[in-house]
Amino acid sequence: MSCPQHLRSSGLPLNSVESDLFQILWSPGARFTHFRCLDGVWLRLIPDQLEAASAKAQPDQPAFHLVLQALQRLQTLAQEQGAYVLVVLQPSKEETYLPLLGNAVPDLQHALQEALAQHGIAMLDLTPVFRHQATLGGCPRISASGSLNSELTYRPHAQMGRCP
Repeated sequence: MSCPQHLRSSGLPLNSVESDLFQILWSPGARFTHFRCLDGVWLRLIPDQLEAASAKAQPDQPAFHLVLQALQRLQTLAQEQGAYVLVVLQPSKEETYLPLLGNAVPDLQHALQEALAQHGIAMLDLTPVFRHQATLGGCPRISASGSLNSELTYRPHAQMGRCP
């Protein structure tokens, strides 16, 4: 499958072949916008995905409870072994870059953060770090292979103590 025609004709530099995941998730009617990083990379942002994700991230959803139960079980197993669990919350590219474009972004992690705190499960929210890096022109992102790019993703993790 190729990139939808209206994206090819937008004048934005796009890969000649979109990922399989993009093709599966792409909705022809979805709104999108773009953000250009200082390194010249264009990120395609799909604000509609945040609304759908926000609805799924609520405590009244079965998936929310399944995730919480799994994390509680993991916490119990870790404690039995004298270990600790740390849940790392990494924002989506929409959560990171849409605020820089003046768009309101729902807090997708609030309910989970509250639930984790109630159950004594440690967490680390990387949203402020990624947003700070984005304001500096950084472009932390996940590669097509699913791995984090080391230069712009791990550096913000290491600099967390120095971010405002």
